[in-house]
Amino acid sequence: MAKPRIPITCYRLQFNSQFTFRDAQSLLGYLERLGVTDIYASPLLQSRRGSGHGYDVTDPTRIDSDLGSEEQFEAFQTDLHARGMGLLLDIVPNHMAASHENPWWMDVLENGPGSPYAAYFDIDWHAPSRTLENKILLPVLGAFYGDVLQNQELRVLFEAGSFRLQYNDSLFPLAPKSYRRILKHRQDTFEASAGSSSPAFQEFQAGSRDSSTSSRARPSRRLGSMAGARSRWAAASSTADLLREVRRRVDATRLDTACSHAGSEPVTVPALRESVRNTA
Repeated sequence: MAKPRIPITCYRLQFNSQFTFRDAQSLLGYLERLGVTDIYASPLLQSRRGSGHGYDVTDPTRIDSDLGSEEQFEAFQTDLHARGMGLLLDIVPNHMAASHENPWWMDVLENGPGSPYAAYFDIDWHAPSRTLENKILLPVLGAFYGDVLQNQELRVLFEAGSFRLQYNDSLFPLAPKSYRRILKHRQDTFEASAGSSSPAFQEFQAGSRDSSTSSRARPSRRLGSMAGARSRWAAASSTADLLREVRRRVDATRLDTACSHAGSEPVTVPALRESVRNTA
């Protein structure tokens, strides 16, 4: 059994886009001559774009691309071992960004306790308030909720087959079961213009039905249904006519005044409150 390595002299390196694995490797000879036995590295896992410190991890399964490739990291390690030097990694469980760049976090926001990543986060799904049962309350608004709605600071976006809610620089996924509320808005105008038997309208209807998964289903069953509905909807919405119409649906229900749908009536604040309350 190998004896545990005990660092004697550590030297900390702060990795970022301006100081990569190659930069660190070029210093190893100098650090070795100084008597350094181990490199203490800042977080090396994928972090938010432009992060200068790495403590806002978005993907713990891969090396941060800003620091170099996996091959460059392996070369750095090989050089360390050849010099008899060790590598200490700074890894702390809470060094994870609650950001739309984090796919695990976004999946939890989208699917709640049914997400396969729900257990990775310390979330109280059974808060004292019954209105927060199986929900997450996030302190992200810069003003009172009613004021944010009145000032039209929330926008519904449609990207890569999914609906999201944008607030300033933050993005939040809408649960697939809420897609139907958006897609059904002014559906009669689409049916009248495209025709009820047109392929685009048929795909539109199928996507609307798929998105109505019950929130009372078991988490595992609900997650599978939602994932399947979302994948089918993403594939269907790649059709040019359908994609164009979906964007019209979003414009017609958008929480700002930039509606491109001709003749759209302004959405009232009470209606917005009800829409966000049911889709958050």
